[in-house]
Amino acid sequence: MTDLTARLAANFFNNPNLSDVKIRQVSNGKAREYYAHKAVLCMGSGYFVNAFTGGFKEATENTMELHNDDPEIFEFILKFMYTGVYDEEEVDMLASGHDEDKRVTMPIRIYAVADKYDMPKICESAAKDMEAILNLADDTLLSRVIEVHYKSVVTPNGIMGRFITNTVLDAHRFFTKTKGYESLLLCILCLARTWHSVFDARTNCPCKTSLATRVTSAAMIQR
Repeated sequence: MTDLTARLAANFFNNPNLSDVKIRQVSNGKAREYYAHKAVLCMGSGYFVNAFTGGFKEATENTMELHNDDPEIFEFILKFMYTGVYDEEEVDMLASGHDEDKRVTMPIRIYAVADKYDMPKICESAAKDMEAILNLADDTLLSRVIEVHYKSVVTPNGIMGRFITNTVLDAHRFFTKTKGYESLLLCILCLARTWHSVFDARTNCPCKTSLATRVTSAAMIQR
């Protein structure tokens, strides 16, 4: 998206001009409504492509109702579809008034909603936002980030999952030697699978005896 196109598209965010669908976002019994444009939504989201072109009622109705998303995060990703801008200052504002944990995990929460609606561009931006945070993280923070991601995401072995795994391998290999990490692998099977695929691809280990491989097998047996 060129700068000119981005500016023009931004002008249409929640704008009734040329709007051909209204998004009704419901959370905890409260609703927010947005004027939207099917063409813009489809350019940024596979979810909306399927909804508007498949055999769903949204393909013919003028209002689309969506549920169970954080309203502030939903508005953030909806605005991104019009602007293409991942505004880190706005991310700070989303987390303002909360503890430090909220700012640290906010990119993951944004990623989870974007992943639900199949929005790869904002998923990539959220993963990049995590880079500086993870490079400076201690064991406790790493555990928290991993836990929040794998308990909220739709696609476990996606952009963020691979990014977290590669960052641990590059900057926090010591973390994989801790009991805390082994416990996470046992509790979150999809984490073990992501670790297994990334670790073994990078090490080319023919014997397949990595920690994640052993823990994945153990977790499968337990289940």
